[in-house]
Amino acid sequence: RGSLMLDRSKNLSIRAKILSLVGLQALVLSVAFMAFFVREVNNSAEEDTVAQARRVVSMAESVRAQMSEKWHLGLFDVSMMRQWADEGNTDKVLASVPIVTAWEAVMEKAEEGGYKFRTPKFNPRNAANAPDELESEALRAFAADSSLAEYSIHDSKSNALRYFRPIRLEQECLICHGNPAQSQELWGNDRGIDPTGHQMEGYKTGDLHGAFEVVQSFDQADARAHAAIFSGLGLTSLIVIPSLLLIALVIKTSIIGPI
Repeated sequence: RGSLMLDRSKNLSIRAKILSLVGLQALVLSVAFMAFFVREVNNSAEEDTVAQARRVVSMAESVRAQMSEKWHLGLFDVSMMRQWADEGNTDKVLASVPIVTAWEAVMEKAEEGGYKFRTPKFNPRNAANAPDELESEALRAFAADSSLAEYSIHDSKSNALRYFRPIRLEQECLICHGNPAQSQELWGNDRGIDPTGHQMEGYKTGDLHGAFEVVQSFDQADARAHAAIFSGLGLTSLIVIPSLLLIALVIKTSIIGPI
């Protein structure tokens, strides 16, 4: 079969041979360009999705920092929380907790922003925050490296980005998560219970307390990428086909004619 094709190529005219060579080169260049273009479009779509997730988590961290500053300014203190707890106003207690306020602020925009927001944690107080396999992987990575600032996973099952940032405890967090022996001094009980009714865990400042997680679907990014790819294919065809016709004309008038 190879020898047959070789024999046929020998019987082609000079014009056909030159045009075939030029056409093959144009095809190879077009394929290479489209492969590069597709890769860049997909990378750009993934980077955009990661950037969106970063903005969501940054908003959560900003709200948390603002609430922490209110504690430092004395707008909230232990005596207030104890009074609310004694009165049975658990909602007020939770509303003064920086991490809870941050979670609620971000969740309020979750549907509008097209993302899911979670705060997975090992041994969580709320069973809904128990980590799945991918979340456990991220939490273990943060536990192993205290300098790790973010972690992301492409969840192929749901075609989504799973983006994480660690939550590390600050000083004001220890009034609920710190030494259980202080529960009598802080909350008036000797059972190691905080004002929300949960057991104090004995954590210290800087300990890992879970992670902020944004689950951002790649579906919209993929749709934009596919649209860009089809546009690129159309543009390439508009450039390559007229170019080949022009080259064929030049070859005919400048090379084939004189020969």
